[in-house]
Amino acid sequence: MDSPRFVFDYEKPAAALLKRSAVLEPVYSRGTYQVEVQDRNTSFFPFLQIQSEGQLADAFCTCALSEKAQGCPHLAAAWLRIFNGTDEPLHVRFQKSFWSRLFQMASKRHGYETDCLQKEENIYFCESKTKKRLFSIEAISDEGKGRLAEIVAERIEETEETSIKFSNLSAEELTLWREGKAGHVLRFELSFWSDLAKWLMWMVDSGEEPEILFHGEKGELPREITVRFAAVCVQFYISDANWPWIIPSLVTVKSNLSVVDQEEALIESIHYNPKESSFEIQQKQQLQDSPEEPEGILVGEWLYKEGKGFYRQRGDPILTKGSVRKEEIGPLLTRSAKTIEKWLDVPIHADGMPARYWLFFD
Repeated sequence: MDSPRFVFDYEKPAAALLKRSAVLEPVYSRGTYQVEVQDRNTSFFPFLQIQSEGQLADAFCTCALSEKAQGCPHLAAAWLRIFNGTDEPLHVRFQKSFWSRLFQMASKRHGYETDCLQKEENIYFCESKTKKRLFSIEAISDEGKGRLAEIVAERIEETEETSIKFSNLSAEELTLWREGKAGHVLRFELSFWSDLAKWLMWMVDSGEEPEILFHGEKGELPREITVRFAAVCVQFYISDANWPWIIPSLVTVKSNLSVVDQEEALIESIHYNPKESSFEIQQKQQLQDSPEEPEGILVGEWLYKEGKGFYRQRGDPILTKGSVRKEEIGPLLTRSAKTIEKWLDVPIHADGMPARYWLFFD
């Protein structure tokens, strides 16, 4: 990921702003960001458009320095906070996050409008026809009460004129939305569910570690999850059908259930052989906590072991081989570049083309 010039030009003042927590939670949708930065008792508003690959498409700020097309510390601080020490911008990390998947699950089940919620003191909740509580979010602190009210009770209708969520929509998407025919992804993005999910993710991205507990009946898949932050406590009901959607995102959070890829856990290292233009895969002797005969509940390609977590049964079959031939490397990197780079003894660099990679050696 190559940072824009203004990040290097204003590195020190941007670092000072970040240290003071002057960069507030952004409003964002897909790759469009509006960020409030508090500097010397004044709020400035950097605006950035960032492509999914991490390149800057456009940027400006409301400060006088930015108006001279020289960049500014506020843009630099916003950029650094959006990436937060990772290789991916916030909107990309959100798309595959645990929070996005949980709240998408709820939106599909209960609908996309706030009228699907019931209220009881500081708790918003959804029930089944049999009065079983399937979702709830409770404000614990004053901050939580205020933010929850802002997202739900005091929610302002988002339109093409008032929301940046419409800025990246195609003409076709806009037409479908106007006709009331928008698909799930767009309806979720425009809903309060998305705002709730982004709020929780921002708290985690800011360093808070919530308590995440899955619980259920013995001998069955966990049916419920409780997530406790300092500001709010959230609960979801998870059906068997939802688990394959939720499991992959568990690797992005800490909970009482682990996620282990059986085949990947057997890999010790991957060495590039320049003479043969091949990968040589060194396997571990065995996966210590994996029984010879798997026991548990099968969930798609995952095996649930009670009290432990989910173990992937089928990954990329090529990773079980002792070597990967030259003609197999390209397709493997297209599928699994980020997965295998932690074992590979040479760097992988994107060449700017979608889903293609080249190896560079000293």
